[in-house]
Amino acid sequence: APKFRLHYFDFTGRGEPIRILLTYGGLEFDDIRIEKKDWPKVKPSALGQLPVLEIDGKMYPQTTAILKYLAQLVRLDGDNPLDNLKINVAVDTLVDLQKWAYEKNEEKKKALEETTLKEHVPFFLKKLEIHAEKNGGYLALNRVR
Repeated sequence: APKFRLHYFDFTGRGEPIRILLTYGGLEFDDIRIEKKDWPKVKPSALGQLPVLEIDGKMYPQTTAILKYLAQLVRLDGDNPLDNLKINVAVDTLVDLQKWAYEKNEEKKKALEETTLKEHVPFFLKKLEIHAEKNGGYLALNRVR
């Protein structure tokens, strides 16, 4: 079995979905938590960004790419390209809903958060709910709720 080490900051953020998927799949991993103050010295070895999933000593960045890889390992991927498209539509929609959290300007962040929570989240959750209802309660594959 591959040796996994997740490198991410000492909070949830983009690392949390990876932690959840590793745990869901029963995949053992080292959870390397990096404090913000240590980021400048870690940055060069972390390919300039976090999260990074280390697999057998090789470093791989990019949250979505990591999640797609892990989904394949734990069989949460599709059986064909169309299934994968359906899964990715749901996943990318949820990723889009988080973008406000990464805004650095506090004033813009507050406005984006309000718009996202009051308008976008209810809209997209309703769309996902309708999609799931059409698929017997599943978002995809008859195994992803």
